[in-house]
Amino acid sequence: MLLHLGSLYSLALRLTGNGADAADLVQDSSLRAFERFDQLRQHGAAKAWLARILISTYLNRYAKPSVWADLTAAEEPLAEETPETALLTRARAEEVEAALAGLPEAFRIVVVLADVEEIPLREIAEDLGCPIGTVASRLARGRGMLRRRLAHLRTSREA
Repeated sequence: MLLHLGSLYSLALRLTGNGADAADLVQDSSLRAFERFDQLRQHGAAKAWLARILISTYLNRYAKPSVWADLTAAEEPLAEETPETALLTRARAEEVEAALAGLPEAFRIVVVLADVEEIPLREIAEDLGCPIGTVASRLARGRGMLRRRLAHLRTSREA
């Protein structure tokens, strides 16, 4: 579990938009995972299993009917990057995070799980309790909305 704490915290930060809430979410979901360790079928699938527990904990305890708070996590620049490249990378990451923040919750959850956390659609469908077709539809629509938002951000920045 310790190997995946960074990834879990990053996911929690994207879900909550707040460092303190993200830490609490990781702590709560880690406790739930520890209590259910006997349910882990394959140790190689631990990251996805832990992410599902974190998402379930979020949905049960922290989800609000309104849209999520802004996503604030940005990727750290690689050590070999130049300052200019690091600045451009951070600016692009912030654009993506801002565009993700504007997606409706149902689409944002699926996009983050599929594209950021790389969880298979079948597992997302199981976690959310909906048909895989619904998940695939939300993913396609969410990606489309994300593309349009990014295009709009770039257009407004260039103007």
